[in-house]
Amino acid sequence: MNSVSMLEALFSVKYDEIKPFLVPKEKVDKHLAVPKGRTVNVWVVIEGLSELLIRHEGADDVTEFEVNGITVPGILNTKFQAVARRQMLRTLYAFKERNTDKMKELYELAKKYGISTAETLKDWTCYLTPGARSQAKKSEEVMKGGYCMTCPNCMIYGYVAGEGGVYNVKSRVEGDVYFGLCPSKLCVVKRTFNAVDDVTKTTIMESGETGALFTLSLIEPGTIFVGKLALRDLSPAELLLVLHSIAKVDRIGGRVTHFGRIKVHIPVITFDYFEMGSGYELAKALVGDKKVGMEEAINKITEMAKGRVIVQKRNLGDELRGLGTEELDEITYEAWKDVLTFKASIESLIFGR
Repeated sequence: MNSVSMLEALFSVKYDEIKPFLVPKEKVDKHLAVPKGRTVNVWVVIEGLSELLIRHEGADDVTEFEVNGITVPGILNTKFQAVARRQMLRTLYAFKERNTDKMKELYELAKKYGISTAETLKDWTCYLTPGARSQAKKSEEVMKGGYCMTCPNCMIYGYVAGEGGVYNVKSRVEGDVYFGLCPSKLCVVKRTFNAVDDVTKTTIMESGETGALFTLSLIEPGTIFVGKLALRDLSPAELLLVLHSIAKVDRIGGRVTHFGRIKVHIPVITFDYFEMGSGYELAKALVGDKKVGMEEAINKITEMAKGRVIVQKRNLGDELRGLGTEELDEITYEAWKDVLTFKASIESLIFGR
């Protein structure tokens, strides 16, 4: 089953209905490199299954926002996107291990297109930390690894090429904040822990002092977060690969060996020529002086979501997580070919090929 058939089965729509809002990448064309404005709006509900430690920049354990004059916890998209990218990398590495012959085909296709980074596919690896100059040695030495600048992860979520690259690629997955639907005073609790270092017999606190006890602010299980992603100019296979990566995210935040279990729900997807709605609008309609539950959140999303085509499916996240190995390999292979065509199209525009 190819990606088009899988989209029809998962969304319960005819492909012709959503085709105008996707960008198939069937052949190299410099016009593919020009943004088309085709947008898939993905409404996301994050359900906390355990206590969450959601830190961002700063010393606070919980990042908070004000909605309707009420302080609520939140998750920035940078944190959610980081774990979704890592999930996609797991999928890509699993595909590589199972499909040696297809990886060779992709390498030959990249060489045929004359892609500048084709050699990265000879023995493909990709990491989220880009290469950087060694500051300790103050030399031109570059750390091994970093973005491969060729794979679906790089070509969909974007990358910074660094000093050795010619051009950067912007992310086609855009989001903002996932707002908690519960006042912080009702769902953020403080827990005190005892952790003694085996050598020093103390715990080094954030303040620089040492001690055996420390306290963390944690978001309670059952807390619901809502937000929205805008996916730009994706092919059918790219869309499925992104949705699968989002649905498979199962932990987020700090100290995930102890905290951070979540479940991602994707109850509504809308298709249009521009971004529609926002997580903040949704939060404003829901946040009050009480906790908001899952059903109320999904009902409000269904009511507020707008678009030329609307897909409503309560269990879509479960179906994406349940994709079989053969289906996932087909999606991944198609997505690989699509991003190689896309990259070759970008280079055709830049280098005039």
